[in-house]
Amino acid sequence: MFHSQNHAVVHSESMTGQEITAENTANAPLEMRIYGVSQQEQTAEPDSPSPEYPSEIKSAVDFEVGSGNTTATIDQVLRGIPDGSGGWAARDYIEVKDGAVKHIKRIDESLLDETVKLEEQTGVIMATPAITDITSTELGQALSGMKSVQYYTRIYHTSALPVEMEATITKLGRG
Repeated sequence: MFHSQNHAVVHSESMTGQEITAENTANAPLEMRIYGVSQQEQTAEPDSPSPEYPSEIKSAVDFEVGSGNTTATIDQVLRGIPDGSGGWAARDYIEVKDGAVKHIKRIDESLLDETVKLEEQTGVIMATPAITDITSTELGQALSGMKSVQYYTRIYHTSALPVEMEATITKLGRG
């Protein structure tokens, strides 16, 4: 009986970044998270933001995420509260897993205050995230239909803000 030493085995690999590329990928559904980001524009005033000099807060919205021939327009606002040391205290995100797509909100936008530094606004973080199943929406259908491409996969976004993505990609290997 003949046994090949070069048959393909499949495994998953998690990757994070503003753009994700992977080689030796299998044609398989993607599992991913798309994390929000917010930035606060500083004015020329030294006391900005303050009640006298509010600073606009911008968050990720209306951008595309794509892989292969599939793109999805993210029309949900994805916010993030920085922790002041280069990380995040909390972020909204969209999760694609097992065919389901959910929008997880961790930031209460009604409490955001343009007169206070963003990293000082920890009171806007929800104790219990609001989770909305968006699988049946146009966005949910587009995201749940994204697949890694045979041999080479690139996942990208078009947001002007530094949106971060995390994906689990099915890869081929040698057994």
